[in-house]
Amino acid sequence: MNIPEVSVIIPVYKVEDYIGRCCRGLFSQTLESIEYIFIDDCSPDRSVSVIEDALSDFPSRKPQVRLLRTERNSGQAAVRALGIREATGEYVIHCDSDDWPEPAMYGKLYSKAKEEDADIVICDMFRSDGTADTFFGCGFSGSACFGRDVVAKRVFPALWNKLVRRSLFDWEHFTFPEGNLGEDYALTAQVAVRSSRVCHVPEPLYHYFTNPASITKDTGRANVVGKYLTSLGNIRLVEEVFRRAGMLPEYAACIQAAKISDRFYLLRDYLDQPDVRQAWKTSVPELRGHSWLLNGEAQLKARLMSLLVDLGIYR
Repeated sequence: MNIPEVSVIIPVYKVEDYIGRCCRGLFSQTLESIEYIFIDDCSPDRSVSVIEDALSDFPSRKPQVRLLRTERNSGQAAVRALGIREATGEYVIHCDSDDWPEPAMYGKLYSKAKEEDADIVICDMFRSDGTADTFFGCGFSGSACFGRDVVAKRVFPALWNKLVRRSLFDWEHFTFPEGNLGEDYALTAQVAVRSSRVCHVPEPLYHYFTNPASITKDTGRANVVGKYLTSLGNIRLVEEVFRRAGMLPEYAACIQAAKISDRFYLLRDYLDQPDVRQAWKTSVPELRGHSWLLNGEAQLKARLMSLLVDLGIYR
């Protein structure tokens, strides 16, 4: 049996309005050797029917498509874990079902991976509202510092613009996240620190759709604290994995930087709410006091603005 060059994992849940566009981008890829793993997370709409309709226009892709279904709605983290476990390709990448790739995306990433013997290949992207695109850089600054940049959240941690050698997930300490916000960070951070060579294709090859219905873009006040605590939980998961692996001393400052970043960027717009303010004060006891201001791994803006919050100046 031939091993696919690339496995693409696509979570499916309530995306009937978008999954057709995603499928056209996926099935139009110039790379021939692809395994498509669609995971239906008990979607209550016509998402699966739309996938099947789109596939009828690309008959040569049918043998490459696997459609899995969870027993119950499990959430993004569990679906990603299932996809990684089921993948058989040499490299693995994810595609969110309301986004879409450029036709040459996976071919270009895979060619770069083979040319450079890379563990991870990363590309730039577009932010899209479905009509207009805006260039969005990935934040890559070099292979040598990639692991630290990801752990500190200086690199956009999404899985969908990173082609990853599948063997990087085969690590005795590797732990799949359970929380559905920041799960991409938890996965990317663990493989990033194990990568020997990371390469960058400096082209926007992925369209990141700013879907107002997406869980990551739901900024309703009732959801702010829960989303923040879930994301913080995934940072703590990485911290515990590194502790077990004996790597924590090397990455402790980077993990603290991620906590500083999350607390500021996820809570800053809602600090007038008592529950949000309380979460700011109590959720990360290790950030009490201001010694973290000297953490050079953290973004300067996040550090300075967080100090203003602590002093009651920023509201």
